[in-house]
Amino acid sequence: MRVLLQVCVLELILSAYFFQKRSEHPLAIVHYIAQIHERLTATSNLEAIGIYREDLEFGYRHLPNSRGNHRSRSFSVTYTIGGEGERAIPSPVDPLGRILFLGSSYTFGFGVDDRENYPYLLATEHWQGWQVLNKAVNGWGTVHAHMLLEEELKGPSPPALAIYNSVPDHVCRNYLRPAWLKMLALSHQAHPHFELSAGRPIFRGLATVKDAVQDEAEVRLKELDLTAAFISSMHRQAMKRNVGFIVVLLPQRFEVACGPVAWPPSLIRALTEQGVSILDLSEIKGQMTWLEHDAHPDRGGHRVLASAMAESFVSDTLRSLAPAPAEAKN
Repeated sequence: MRVLLQVCVLELILSAYFFQKRSEHPLAIVHYIAQIHERLTATSNLEAIGIYREDLEFGYRHLPNSRGNHRSRSFSVTYTIGGEGERAIPSPVDPLGRILFLGSSYTFGFGVDDRENYPYLLATEHWQGWQVLNKAVNGWGTVHAHMLLEEELKGPSPPALAIYNSVPDHVCRNYLRPAWLKMLALSHQAHPHFELSAGRPIFRGLATVKDAVQDEAEVRLKELDLTAAFISSMHRQAMKRNVGFIVVLLPQRFEVACGPVAWPPSLIRALTEQGVSILDLSEIKGQMTWLEHDAHPDRGGHRVLASAMAESFVSDTLRSLAPAPAEAKN
């Protein structure tokens, strides 16, 4: 009973915090209470789902070869995790190459079954010749995508193309924002802490609530600077390995905890000037459908995302990356 009371009190505090900080919309408080409730339910039951493990660098990541059921008032679904920590997607016998999807809950497919997330749809309906690896993890930010791509590029089978799928909320997860660290603490999780040195992100270990930075202006500045540095580093490292790299800006249903539901224009401009390829899907928000009582896409929303990506320059990029037929080599 005491634990339930504490969770309810924390839910009200966080809901009030987000409402006060971010939106004047008359239904905002309803949204934030529902969203926080869903997140609390999801994060507090991570162990019960059975697909996560603690990690000394990432804080947490997927447990390879695991399977779990996830239930909320909006859905009841199954998550299947493969041997590399990816969400299960069938692979061709002799694939043209590997496509690595990086991101968080939108890309992982929070609240939809294994065959309903948009990387699965792309693999099975549009890019059948490629092995698509969906290594997005619920709750991750740009910092985790940066760490995972660095790990993948050092491995024996680097991808032909890496796609970082982002929502504006990722910015809030890239430094030491108190509200985010408190959210992670509900499930005893830690956060990878980076600082900039000569413009490069340097790992400083895992952070918890005690490491939170209370100054809002300082946190926001660090979040933006680190986000740009993480993406620039991903782009730079991919180029060194002759790996394609694309940033996809996904539509987000509601405003986020640390800013408007849009990527900061200055950040986008800086990345574009560096030659980072960006696919902006935020404008298809009006075509999206969403889970009931939740901020995540439903199965219909994932199909919209898959179609939009398949019809974009990403498919052209894959055609250019495909190896030449054996006949052409001889």
